[in-house]
Amino acid sequence: MNNETLRIVLIHRRSFQERPPVISVYSHLVSLGFNPILITAGINRYYEDVLQNNKTPYYVIPFKINKNNQLRNIINGFIWGYKVRRLINRISKNGNLLLWIEGNYTFDSLSAAFVNKYPHILQNQELFNSPMTYKGRYTMRTLKHIMPTSIVNIAPEYNRACIYKSLFQLKEKPVILPNKPTFILSNDEIQMLADKYEAYREMIGSRKVILYQGILSKERNLENFVRAASELNKNEYVTVLLGRVTPLVRKYKSIDPDLLHIDFIPAPDYLYFTQLAYIGIVTYTSDSLNTMYCAPNKLFEYGAYGIPMIGNDIAGLKYTIGYYGCGEVCDENSVSNIKDTINKIINNYSEYSKRSYNYYNSTNNKDVVNKIVNIAMKKTGCKLQ
Repeated sequence: MNNETLRIVLIHRRSFQERPPVISVYSHLVSLGFNPILITAGINRYYEDVLQNNKTPYYVIPFKINKNNQLRNIINGFIWGYKVRRLINRISKNGNLLLWIEGNYTFDSLSAAFVNKYPHILQNQELFNSPMTYKGRYTMRTLKHIMPTSIVNIAPEYNRACIYKSLFQLKEKPVILPNKPTFILSNDEIQMLADKYEAYREMIGSRKVILYQGILSKERNLENFVRAASELNKNEYVTVLLGRVTPLVRKYKSIDPDLLHIDFIPAPDYLYFTQLAYIGIVTYTSDSLNTMYCAPNKLFEYGAYGIPMIGNDIAGLKYTIGYYGCGEVCDENSVSNIKDTINKIINNYSEYSKRSYNYYNSTNNKDVVNKIVNIAMKKTGCKLQ
């Protein structure tokens, strides 16, 4: 392939606006002068306009998760992969390609045999699922065949990178690309959204927001955080949960009837509520490697606005929130400990806020993406387009 040009094809099996890591990679590639082709499972009007303004070729092959039928998801995943493989083979007739693939679910759909037909970069966001399940075993088999052949492997945090290097006997540790979003709203952009979300703003009033944003699921148990926050002065503080409706919302509302729930809002609009927060909650269970070594983009989203954070005591948060001093970790099993930790943050707010900004500025992902493409060019001997 020496002296040839490879066109980057950015592929993921989710809706573009729901994957901040993909949005960020795309944005950095464009700012570095590349014009990747995007293959996605969905896109909203906002990002359609962004892609069209950048003259980025993009293809939407729909895929929707069926929460009640895992077998149907597996079948649909194979169908999605078949359609993407056909599309990529067609695109490749116009020039050589470098596949930049994000997410284990995407790797599974494409198959190892197909991925290995092309030079590829793997952006591995999640740790593997349990090898005791069929999906976990399938994912492990796929990764075993494509990670050692990848030009660059990417992980969002240090521990995941080390685990993958060990598991798959990689010659090099994956490059660490933190989940830092590029679509942080400016003050002018926030003001432009004010009318759109005025009703929620009025419900909040002058109260300080204790915010959780993200998936409302059992692996992110908020029960004791809600209990602790409900004991704060109701005239001064309000708990806000931002995420898709699940049965847990009803449970949390029964604990704190004053709690405000806001349904899922796509990027970048949801950051309107992020910047309203006074304290941001981050919590994950410790019953899997994936959650133990979490790498949430919300840490950087809170950090962008100088919002102190409170999280539970797991490795992925102790060595981010705790290490950088941008908040505190606590015992999620103790309501009193959570409440004491919240009060500690309140009493030292300006210092935590300053360190939260510092955490946001601690990494430059544009430089990391530039490093990745330079490695790819060196290893392939090709220029990238």
